[in-house]
Amino acid sequence: MKLNRRARAPLLIVGVVACLVACGVGNDEDEAGGLTAFNVTPTSMTLTGPNATTCGSGFATRVYVNGGTAPYRVTSTLPEDVVVSRGTVEHPGEFFDITLPFANTCLTTVPVLVIDKLGRQATVTISSVKAAT
Repeated sequence: MKLNRRARAPLLIVGVVACLVACGVGNDEDEAGGLTAFNVTPTSMTLTGPNATTCGSGFATRVYVNGGTAPYRVTSTLPEDVVVSRGTVEHPGEFFDITLPFANTCLTTVPVLVIDKLGRQATVTISSVKAAT
């Protein structure tokens, strides 16, 4: 049975749409790179100690990962002094926490790196200082 041109047109459209869906066109991932802005918020945090002899410590901040391409790898450059709650963030809009466990350790702009699936990097800098006298 031979189909006329009008009967074949809808089949052609269905075939093209099926191919595009199978190839991933139209999904919300940024596989091309650079189309979806990638950042973290906040980008910096300073914890101030309770007095002039003690640096800030404890819970520092909750960091949200925005845009880019998931999953995201989270790495502290000083993992013993700047602790991240998780090493991987699975989806955009999710978060990780940063904690400074030691009050006797003053820190100046220690980077925490967040790297998306495409290798793009965002940074959070963490500092811990003594209170002003």
